Amino acid sequence: MLNDADLDLAVKAAVAGRYQNSGQVCAAAKRFILEEGIAERFIARFVAAAAALKQGDPRAEESELGPMARADLRDELHQQVQATMAEGAQLLLGGKMPSGAGNFYPATVLTNVTPEMTAFREELFGPVAAITVAKSAEQALTLANCSDFGLSATLFYRR
Repeated sequence: MLNDADLDLAVKAAVAGRYQNSGQVCAAAKRFILEEGIAERFIARFVAAAAALKQGDPRAEESELGPMARADLRDELHQQVQATMAEGAQLLLGGKMPSGAGNFYPATVLTNVTPEMTAFREELFGPVAAITVAKSAEQALTLANCSDFGLSATLFYRR
């Protein structure tokens, strides 16, 4: 996301793109690469929107974030979050294994994620967003291409 992006549109699309189907979509947004001039504002709005998601039974109309498909997938996702934090990322939201019935995992946001970290290198198949800040549009492009995955990408900017 570049500095001149429509912030309201970008946050709305990013939250939908990351947390739809509890983040269990192969082409879902996983990594958010932000140009430094927009990063602080985007992160604050993104975290607030993710925190407002209502987790619960996916059959209930008010639920926006359901459970994960299987317990082993939730456990693996939690291990990826823990590994990324141990590697130096900052946890802004979620990241705690919930108790109780169901394979629920909270909307989670990691920031200060670098290309060497687990959340940047591996697919996060669940409701976890990994945020990386770039110093320039050129660095953002380099970071976007620094992955073994190439399923999809979206660029927010104005002309």
